[in-house]
Amino acid sequence: MKMKNQSIQTEVDACYLYSILADSEENPNVAHIFRQMSNIERGHALAFMAKNNIPAEPFPEPSMRAKILKQIGKIMGNDYIIGVLMDTEKSLSSSITKERQRLGMSETSISDTSHVSILKNIMQYQANVPGDTS
Repeated sequence: MKMKNQSIQTEVDACYLYSILADSEENPNVAHIFRQMSNIERGHALAFMAKNNIPAEPFPEPSMRAKILKQIGKIMGNDYIIGVLMDTEKSLSSSITKERQRLGMSETSISDTSHVSILKNIMQYQANVPGDTS
């Protein structure tokens, strides 16, 4: 299915990549966090799909880019995938902040930056995020 909205594909890809991280994570607490983040991204994708009158089933496939990132993670380690997700989350957070400013909304939500903070903490305190995602 061709995506009508790049935002939907971004959320689908993030859902997929967080699930890859969860499946390969040895620390059960970190794996649980990645699984929760995957579910949140799935919810974002479903919300965008509903807004654009796109059926929720079948759920869209991850992009070729996301599938290639999985393979790169197998070679270079999942910290590479985390870095890519952090860049994506920072970009999304920046877009949300700019949109709030454009609409004259001075308040920010903790959820606007929570994924960036979570990923930073994982990268900072998790010495080895395993690279094997087979």
